[in-house]
Amino acid sequence: MLTKIATYGCCATRDLFNKAFVSDWKNHFQLVSYQQHCSIVSLMSKPIAIDSEDELQGDLSEFEKSVFKQDILKSFLETLKTTQPEYLVLDFHVDTFNGFIELADGSIITNRIVRYKKLDIFKNFEMKKVFSPLENPTEFKKRWIQSFNRFMQFMKENCPNTQLIINRLEVARMYYSVDNQMESMIERRKNKDHHNAETLAKIDECIDYFERYAINNFDLRSLDFNSEDYFGAENNPWGTCYMHYNPYYYKQKFKDLWNIVENHFHAPTKLASFAPGGLAKQIPIGVTNLADIDEVGVYYLTNATYLQMEDRPTTDNAGYFFIVYPRNGKAGFMQELRKSTVAFSIQIFVRIAGGKENSKWNMVNSGFRTLSIPDVTKISEISEPGEYYITAEQAKKMEDHPTKKNGWYLTVSKKNHDSLKQLLTKNTQNDNAFEEYVRIVNEDKGSYLKWKKYHFDNAGFSPITALRNFKNRVIRKLKSMKA
Repeated sequence: MLTKIATYGCCATRDLFNKAFVSDWKNHFQLVSYQQHCSIVSLMSKPIAIDSEDELQGDLSEFEKSVFKQDILKSFLETLKTTQPEYLVLDFHVDTFNGFIELADGSIITNRIVRYKKLDIFKNFEMKKVFSPLENPTEFKKRWIQSFNRFMQFMKENCPNTQLIINRLEVARMYYSVDNQMESMIERRKNKDHHNAETLAKIDECIDYFERYAINNFDLRSLDFNSEDYFGAENNPWGTCYMHYNPYYYKQKFKDLWNIVENHFHAPTKLASFAPGGLAKQIPIGVTNLADIDEVGVYYLTNATYLQMEDRPTTDNAGYFFIVYPRNGKAGFMQELRKSTVAFSIQIFVRIAGGKENSKWNMVNSGFRTLSIPDVTKISEISEPGEYYITAEQAKKMEDHPTKKNGWYLTVSKKNHDSLKQLLTKNTQNDNAFEEYVRIVNEDKGSYLKWKKYHFDNAGFSPITALRNFKNRVIRKLKSMKA
């Protein structure tokens, strides 16, 4: 059975599934849906209603009319829900190269005004503001991020089994002429779009910004761009343009894509079928609560993915192995987290999830080394049981440290209901400089007592006892003198 795939973006992505560029793509994939030349901001805005096909009159090709219709109806979303592709390959060229337009009624369309204005229906649209990474980059990026987050939420709710792959792109500055000479793309197109090296650099920066945002925040796979081998080409079937590349680009990108699919990085695999040294499962796209994952298996959470989890037990910036155990016939099942590290102690947390409510995470092992201090500004925020070490530099930054000097061992007890004990022991080899402080922290209320210092040198000191001892010493001295 062929792998179902969808594309979103510009022709640099769509043409990976065009026999003019990759002759055998149909031996591997079934292209079930695609959207071209539409901004994410436009896609995730409200649809603009039109009455019939007859309204699309104007000097545009049928392809351009279909692009316009998809842009205003936002129909790609419904197509994704209907076709349920296994993979969606998308790029952000249109978002950055074109931008988007906000209309007077609050609607959004992609900024392809040079083409769209040729349609009669476009006369009914009243433009309010044009957004571009060149003109208003801060607001542009903010609006894009909000829209992309909504898109990922849509995919989580409607296409939970679709894996997203980012096709990373760069603007081609040079191109191969038909006689195999390297020429300047800027010079070639200077009378068409008036771009220069500075504007193209800003466009590339914005594309890279969006790509990294998507990849890092949602733990997505990507097809990298090889700037040493990918160029424009005069013999590209669509003409000489910034995103129309040489034949090697399409062949190599398709190969990279097939390598991802062939490795089945997303395939649901039963725990019993894992071979020694096999790959762990990936956390489903868009999941922000570990409790929502109930399929049995071993998963791996990267640093970025772990920090997205709202119900994680620690604030560590670390990767974790995540195990979901089979149910025992009741509603609940066990989940386990193991910190992936060789530099610090391996921490293990377990809990029961899937019932009316989830139990809290319980640490069952903290290894044989002291734990690393999480990124906090108060010691009171460290509530995970175990032994930690606070360096002198870290002590200076802790708002509630009793001395803000020297290195210290911190011992955090297990909780009794809502409270726990914290003990600070100074790291020193000098008996006279040795110090310890203790206090109780109420984690639920976020309150804590003042540090209480142990007085080892005069423990149990009493003025009455001291006076009695002095009197006895004097009497003993007098008696010895009489004798």
